[in-house]
Amino acid sequence: MKNKKSFYNLILMLKSTFDEKIYTKTLEIGLTMGQPMILECLMQNNNIIQKDIAKYCKKKETTIGLILRGMEKSGLVQKEKCNNDKRCVYISITKKGKEKALKMKKIYEEVEKDIASCLDEEEKNDFENYLKRMINENLEVI
Repeated sequence: MKNKKSFYNLILMLKSTFDEKIYTKTLEIGLTMGQPMILECLMQNNNIIQKDIAKYCKKKETTIGLILRGMEKSGLVQKEKCNNDKRCVYISITKKGKEKALKMKKIYEEVEKDIASCLDEEEKNDFENYLKRMINENLEVI
């Protein structure tokens, strides 16, 4: 009889599989880890402050700040000072950033399709609903 794995182990194994498949493709289009999620955030909420990006990405503001510096140098995002507060800076996505974000969206879709190919449509819907319920009940994210 096989050892039964915990939810933690199963979710971690699935996440690792996603990460491995996505990481290589991310590098191929010229992005580093952390950048795709920020681009995704900015596609949904353009022209926001670093604190809100950090909240969306579930990362520390200092970590997001380091990633954003590289993204600005690469022309993926631009910064603009707020009118009223000199300390406040709005972050927005550039045309180049949007192009990369759309490429990442396709990559995510391809990887998801590949990994979930063993499930039929009903199983995929059930799995998505189970995950959303677990997230809603425990993490207050969705």
